[in-house]
Amino acid sequence: MKKVLIYFLVLTLSVFVIPSIVVAASVFFRFEPQKQAERPELAAQENYSIRIYNHETKMIMEMDFEKYVQGVLYGQMDPACPIEALKAQAVATRSFLLDKMQTFEKEKNIPQHQGADLCTDGTHCLAWTSDETAQKNWGEKYTQFSQAVAQAVRETRGEYMKYKDQIVKGYSFAISNGKTEDVEDVWNTKLPYLKSVDSQGDTKADGYATEVKIENQLFLEALKPKVPEMKNYYDIKAVVGKMVMTKGGSVKNIKLAGRDFKGSEVQAMFGLRSSSFTIRFEENCIVFEVKGYGHGVGLSQAGAKYMAEQGIGYQDILRHYYQGVDLVNLYKNNA
Repeated sequence: MKKVLIYFLVLTLSVFVIPSIVVAASVFFRFEPQKQAERPELAAQENYSIRIYNHETKMIMEMDFEKYVQGVLYGQMDPACPIEALKAQAVATRSFLLDKMQTFEKEKNIPQHQGADLCTDGTHCLAWTSDETAQKNWGEKYTQFSQAVAQAVRETRGEYMKYKDQIVKGYSFAISNGKTEDVEDVWNTKLPYLKSVDSQGDTKADGYATEVKIENQLFLEALKPKVPEMKNYYDIKAVVGKMVMTKGGSVKNIKLAGRDFKGSEVQAMFGLRSSSFTIRFEENCIVFEVKGYGHGVGLSQAGAKYMAEQGIGYQDILRHYYQGVDLVNLYKNNA
């Protein structure tokens, strides 16, 4: 009888009690898999997919981050540039996008993104070009150009810039006036790696020097809404006052009709290619003599092209335009 009772107790324990203990223990000691890091620079996987809102199709695209960088690079720089210049731009672009993603991560419900990480609106993030559009744009040169861009992205895969523990804001632009701008002079923010540096070769670039002529009356009419108290000047020279220049040689401030304007305001108002300009007067018009193209902060694409033509590698090009930065890798940093 005792043997039967013992057998019954063992059977009960094995069927009901022990499994319950195991389940309870597994619940208690359960290990939650580590979630993918939210901050983009902490991603360590080999394939890093992101979501992009296409503002033209009104659809969200999901694609590999490197493929997205390639599509952005399609429209940023002349693909006929030397490969080291394209690689420098690829790293700057990757840095710019990762910084944007980190910034937007802190903001919720960004209208331009519709829930995605980034968008294709060039006024908010960076413009993106599909392979199909690139093929239409480049025609018979598509294979050559797309392969060059793909090579630049592939050979810098995952590389971006950091300054200490911060992702570098990888600003770039087309042509300088011979010097880049200190970011503080342009956007009133201090970033120690974005200082004014010499940019050789820019003065020889196509489109370096341009002129914009504005008839005197049209010039005054453009100013009137911004200076309502402006008198009806008969001497146009009396309208243009003192200029204050930036470290990079652009117009920081200019006095027009007694009011201070930023150089960038004047640039936008009259459709100038940069805020590096001087003014001369002709009989019936005012002439803006403009040097360079773009905001002037960060990587000069014309300067990068020139440096690459001199045999300088992309890492040294980047360290010239972004002072004191380190190059790190999105996929190897924390692997």
